[in-house]
Amino acid sequence: MATFDSGSTGFIIVCMALVNLMTPGLAFFYGGLVRQQNVLTIIMQNFVSMGLVTMIWIVWGFSLCFGESGKLIGNPRTYAMLSNIEDHAMHGSRDANGGIPGLAFAGASLTPASTHLQSHANFPCDRNLLESLTSSSVARSRARHPRF
Repeated sequence: MATFDSGSTGFIIVCMALVNLMTPGLAFFYGGLVRQQNVLTIIMQNFVSMGLVTMIWIVWGFSLCFGESGKLIGNPRTYAMLSNIEDHAMHGSRDANGGIPGLAFAGASLTPASTHLQSHANFPCDRNLLESLTSSSVARSRARHPRF
């Protein structure tokens, strides 16, 4: 079993919480840029996109980005549904001891991916339905979050 650095783990969790606080802030910021009748639509689109990207990340996104390398992308079965990451010291460890837990690393790498879609999607206020947002968000989140 790998040992984890408590200082690095605590720092990553605090940073992850601060980035997650950006989501309501981003929703209210974009809500202030539209007419009064579209504020709720913008806020809903922000939160729906965050939930959708989170589900994609849990099911196959993390595995495609950080799993075993395939020919072009990562193997989606390596960490599918975030399995097999509990005891691994993920990126940041210089030796066998140290590093952060795999679940903390998955969460820390999820937060920029989820807020990235919100900040660059240019939500089309009242011209677009929620269904088309969710279908286009799947393609956008996969194309815009590069593999590390």
